Amino acid sequence: MFEKTKENEVYVPESYSLEDAIKIAIQEAQHAWQTMWFDFNGFTVLVTKDSDPEKILAAYMQGQGGEIGPCERPRASPPIDQLFDFIIREETESPAASAAMEVAKGLDWTSLNEVIRWLESLSDVNLTRVSREKAIRFLEDAGYIDRENSGANYLRDDLVNSGRWLIGEALIEIKMMDMIHQRFPGLAKKWRERFHLS
Repeated sequence: MFEKTKENEVYVPESYSLEDAIKIAIQEAQHAWQTMWFDFNGFTVLVTKDSDPEKILAAYMQGQGGEIGPCERPRASPPIDQLFDFIIREETESPAASAAMEVAKGLDWTSLNEVIRWLESLSDVNLTRVSREKAIRFLEDAGYIDRENSGANYLRDDLVNSGRWLIGEALIEIKMMDMIHQRFPGLAKKWRERFHLS
Protein backbone atom coordinates (compact mmCIF):
# COMPACT_ATOMS: atom_id res chain seq x y z
CA MET A 1 0.00 0.00 0.00
CA PHE A 2 1.41 3.37 -1.03
CA GLU A 3 2.06 5.78 1.85
CA LYS A 4 2.02 9.52 1.25
CA THR A 5 4.94 11.23 2.96
CA LYS A 6 6.74 14.57 2.67
CA GLU A 7 9.70 12.70 1.11
CA ASN A 8 7.66 11.43 -1.84
CA GLU A 9 5.47 14.51 -2.28
CA VAL A 10 5.96 16.77 -5.30
CA TYR A 11 5.41 20.51 -4.84
CA VAL A 12 3.17 21.87 -7.60
CA PRO A 13 2.65 25.65 -7.83
CA GLU A 14 -0.99 26.78 -7.94
CA SER A 15 -0.58 28.24 -11.43
CA TYR A 16 0.46 24.91 -12.98
CA SER A 17 -1.85 22.87 -15.19
CA LEU A 18 -2.29 19.15 -14.58
CA GLU A 19 -0.06 18.47 -17.61
CA ASP A 20 2.76 20.57 -16.11
CA ALA A 21 2.30 18.92 -12.72
CA ILE A 22 2.51 15.43 -14.22
CA LYS A 23 5.73 16.30 -16.08
CA ILE A 24 7.34 17.58 -12.89
CA ALA A 25 6.19 14.53 -10.91
CA ILE A 26 7.53 12.07 -13.51
CA GLN A 27 10.91 13.84 -13.46
CA GLU A 28 10.94 13.60 -9.66
CA ALA A 29 9.97 9.91 -9.78
CA GLN A 30 12.76 9.20 -12.29
CA HIS A 31 15.26 10.98 -10.08
CA ALA A 32 14.07 9.34 -6.84
CA TRP A 33 13.34 5.88 -8.33
CA GLN A 34 10.06 5.73 -6.43
CA THR A 35 6.37 6.55 -6.77
CA MET A 36 5.65 10.23 -6.14
CA TRP A 37 2.40 12.03 -5.37
CA PHE A 38 0.88 15.49 -5.55
CA ASP A 39 -2.46 17.08 -4.81
CA PHE A 40 -4.29 18.62 -7.72
CA ASN A 41 -7.62 20.33 -7.24
CA GLY A 42 -8.06 18.51 -3.92
CA PHE A 43 -7.30 15.16 -5.52
CA THR A 44 -4.21 12.98 -4.94
CA VAL A 45 -2.36 11.84 -8.07
CA LEU A 46 0.27 9.07 -7.94
CA VAL A 47 3.01 9.04 -10.58
CA THR A 48 5.78 6.52 -11.31
CA LYS A 49 8.88 7.10 -13.44
CA ASP A 50 7.16 5.20 -16.28
CA SER A 51 3.75 6.85 -16.06
CA ASP A 52 2.15 7.92 -19.32
CA PRO A 53 1.07 11.59 -19.04
CA GLU A 54 -1.53 11.10 -21.77
CA LYS A 55 -3.26 8.33 -19.81
CA ILE A 56 -3.51 10.49 -16.71
CA LEU A 57 -4.78 13.48 -18.67
CA ALA A 58 -7.25 11.35 -20.62
CA ALA A 59 -8.66 9.88 -17.41
CA TYR A 60 -8.95 13.32 -15.86
CA MET A 61 -10.58 14.89 -18.93
CA GLN A 62 -12.99 11.97 -19.24
CA GLY A 63 -14.10 12.55 -15.68
CA GLN A 64 -14.08 16.30 -16.24
CA GLY A 65 -15.92 16.23 -19.56
CA GLY A 66 -13.83 19.00 -21.06
CA GLU A 67 -10.37 20.21 -21.96
CA ILE A 68 -7.64 21.24 -19.57
CA GLY A 69 -6.21 24.64 -20.41
CA PRO A 70 -2.49 25.44 -20.24
CA CYS A 71 -2.73 27.26 -16.90
CA GLU A 72 -6.08 26.38 -15.44
CA ARG A 73 -7.11 23.75 -12.98
CA PRO A 74 -10.30 21.76 -13.64
CA ARG A 75 -13.10 22.43 -11.21
CA ALA A 76 -14.19 18.82 -10.66
CA SER A 77 -12.25 15.69 -9.87
CA PRO A 78 -12.75 12.53 -11.91
CA PRO A 79 -13.78 9.24 -10.31
CA ILE A 80 -10.83 7.75 -8.44
CA ASP A 81 -10.96 4.43 -10.32
CA GLN A 82 -10.47 6.20 -13.67
CA LEU A 83 -7.41 8.16 -12.59
CA PHE A 84 -5.71 5.30 -10.78
CA ASP A 85 -6.48 2.55 -13.29
CA PHE A 86 -3.10 3.10 -14.98
CA ILE A 87 -1.27 2.67 -11.66
CA ILE A 88 -2.97 -0.66 -11.01
CA ARG A 89 -1.90 -1.87 -14.46
CA GLU A 90 1.68 -0.66 -13.95
CA GLU A 91 2.04 -2.28 -10.53
CA THR A 92 0.61 -5.68 -11.58
CA GLU A 93 3.15 -8.16 -12.92
CA SER A 94 2.51 -9.52 -16.39
CA PRO A 95 2.04 -13.31 -16.59
CA ALA A 96 5.44 -13.61 -18.34
CA ALA A 97 7.26 -11.62 -15.64
CA SER A 98 5.43 -13.45 -12.85
CA ALA A 99 6.34 -16.86 -14.33
CA ALA A 100 9.98 -15.78 -14.75
CA MET A 101 10.18 -14.68 -11.10
CA GLU A 102 8.91 -18.10 -10.00
CA VAL A 103 11.50 -19.88 -12.19
CA ALA A 104 14.22 -17.64 -10.70
CA LYS A 105 13.64 -19.07 -7.22
CA GLY A 106 14.94 -22.49 -8.31
CA LEU A 107 17.56 -21.35 -10.81
CA ASP A 108 21.20 -22.43 -10.64
CA TRP A 109 22.72 -18.94 -10.60
CA THR A 110 26.22 -20.34 -11.11
CA SER A 111 25.25 -21.64 -14.57
CA LEU A 112 25.75 -18.88 -17.13
CA ASN A 113 23.61 -20.75 -19.65
CA GLU A 114 20.70 -21.11 -17.22
CA VAL A 115 20.86 -17.43 -16.23
CA ILE A 116 21.02 -16.33 -19.87
CA ARG A 117 18.04 -18.56 -20.76
CA TRP A 118 16.12 -17.02 -17.84
CA LEU A 119 16.95 -13.53 -19.09
CA GLU A 120 15.74 -14.53 -22.56
CA SER A 121 12.31 -15.23 -21.05
CA LEU A 122 12.24 -11.60 -19.89
CA SER A 123 13.27 -10.19 -23.26
CA ASP A 124 10.83 -7.55 -24.51
CA VAL A 125 8.69 -7.92 -21.34
CA ASN A 126 7.78 -4.63 -19.66
CA LEU A 127 8.72 -5.03 -16.01
CA THR A 128 6.80 -3.34 -13.23
CA ARG A 129 8.70 -1.70 -10.40
CA VAL A 130 8.19 -4.84 -8.31
CA SER A 131 9.37 -7.38 -10.91
CA ARG A 132 12.23 -5.08 -11.95
CA GLU A 133 13.51 -4.90 -8.38
CA LYS A 134 13.18 -8.69 -8.00
CA ALA A 135 15.17 -9.33 -11.19
CA ILE A 136 17.93 -6.91 -10.14
CA ARG A 137 18.11 -8.46 -6.66
CA PHE A 138 18.30 -12.03 -8.06
CA LEU A 139 21.15 -11.09 -10.41
CA GLU A 140 23.15 -8.93 -8.00
CA ASP A 141 22.79 -11.42 -5.13
CA ALA A 142 24.27 -14.04 -7.48
CA GLY A 143 27.28 -11.77 -8.08
CA TYR A 144 26.45 -10.39 -11.51
CA ILE A 145 27.40 -6.78 -12.28
CA ASP A 146 25.89 -4.41 -14.84
CA ARG A 147 28.21 -3.62 -17.77
CA GLU A 148 30.61 -6.34 -16.64
CA ASN A 149 33.51 -6.99 -19.04
CA SER A 150 32.54 -4.05 -21.26
CA GLY A 151 34.90 -2.34 -23.66
CA ALA A 152 38.54 -3.45 -23.54
CA ASN A 153 37.72 -6.09 -20.89
CA TYR A 154 35.44 -8.01 -23.29
CA LEU A 155 36.87 -11.34 -24.51
CA ARG A 156 34.63 -12.67 -27.28
CA ASP A 157 36.14 -16.17 -27.30
CA ASP A 158 36.13 -16.68 -23.53
CA LEU A 159 32.96 -18.49 -22.40
CA VAL A 160 32.82 -17.02 -18.89
CA ASN A 161 33.93 -13.50 -19.82
CA SER A 162 31.50 -13.14 -22.74
CA GLY A 163 28.70 -14.87 -20.82
CA ARG A 164 29.04 -12.52 -17.87
CA TRP A 165 29.23 -9.60 -20.34
CA LEU A 166 25.90 -10.71 -21.84
CA ILE A 167 24.28 -10.95 -18.40
CA GLY A 168 25.73 -7.55 -17.45
CA GLU A 169 24.22 -5.98 -20.58
CA ALA A 170 20.79 -7.39 -19.69
CA LEU A 171 21.15 -6.13 -16.11
CA ILE A 172 21.90 -2.55 -17.16
CA GLU A 173 18.93 -2.64 -19.55
CA ILE A 174 16.65 -3.75 -16.71
CA LYS A 175 17.99 -0.93 -14.55
CA MET A 176 17.79 1.75 -17.24
CA MET A 177 14.76 0.71 -19.33
CA ASP A 178 12.75 -1.70 -17.14
CA MET A 179 13.08 -4.34 -19.85
CA ILE A 180 15.62 -6.41 -21.76
CA HIS A 181 15.92 -5.42 -25.40
CA GLN A 182 14.42 -7.81 -27.95
CA ARG A 183 17.87 -8.28 -29.51
CA PHE A 184 18.98 -10.24 -26.42
CA PRO A 185 17.77 -13.72 -27.56
CA GLY A 186 19.75 -13.32 -30.79
CA LEU A 187 22.92 -12.45 -28.87
CA ALA A 188 22.31 -15.36 -26.50
CA LYS A 189 21.85 -17.78 -29.41
CA LYS A 190 25.15 -16.67 -30.98
CA TRP A 191 26.91 -17.05 -27.60
CA ARG A 192 25.60 -20.63 -27.20
CA GLU A 193 26.54 -21.53 -30.77
CA ARG A 194 30.06 -20.14 -30.33
CA PHE A 195 30.65 -22.39 -27.32
CA HIS A 196 28.57 -25.38 -28.58
CA LEU A 197 26.02 -25.13 -25.77
CA SER A 198 22.48 -26.43 -26.04
